[in-house]
Amino acid sequence: MRNCQVRLNMNYEIYIEGSSPVRVLSNVIDEIYQKEEYTIVSKWNGAIPEDIMMKILIYGYMNDSFSSRKIEQLCKRDIHFMWLLDGFGAPDHSTISRFRQKMGEQIERVFYTVVKYLLNMKEISGENLFIDGTKIEANANRYTFVWKKAISKNEQKLRTKLPEILDEINYAYGVRFPENTGVSEMISTLSSLMIKFGIERVYGKGHHKSSYQN
Repeated sequence: MRNCQVRLNMNYEIYIEGSSPVRVLSNVIDEIYQKEEYTIVSKWNGAIPEDIMMKILIYGYMNDSFSSRKIEQLCKRDIHFMWLLDGFGAPDHSTISRFRQKMGEQIERVFYTVVKYLLNMKEISGENLFIDGTKIEANANRYTFVWKKAISKNEQKLRTKLPEILDEINYAYGVRFPENTGVSEMISTLSSLMIKFGIERVYGKGHHKSSYQN
């Protein structure tokens, strides 16, 4: 008996509502990549285009899925990820991992730009937005980006590290924050000092961050 393979040519478009979060995300990333700053020569040379890889990765984060293997499974089984792939086959976990390693800085830039777009579109509320990307809660629960792993893993480390960083800044630049200083005020002060001393903000792995940015 010959091996037979049945291939279904499904039109996923009809299953994705017009106001669906995945459609909004896709449109936002399309608009981002149309901008000149994102059309420079890409470091990514995989079979699946960079913008599509970006969509499935960020949509995975939106749905509390961070591991490469989990995102691979979703690309094979979840209709929303299949729709995002736009006809391309599901990437394996090694491809997803390689994309993250190679495109870390670009992923961070696109993610923050997506957040800004959604804020401007009133799709998410800034009231519950943590700028470090650990948590984003949305109006009417339409979106919930909860980076639980980042919160549980790093919260205690940040609490332990903060006094040390502030002492280092005080020693180097003579800046001291009162005990009741709010986070927003600290960020504003440190941003001003970065401008004053000509310290450039950097993103992604492989870049040394100053004490101000840490």
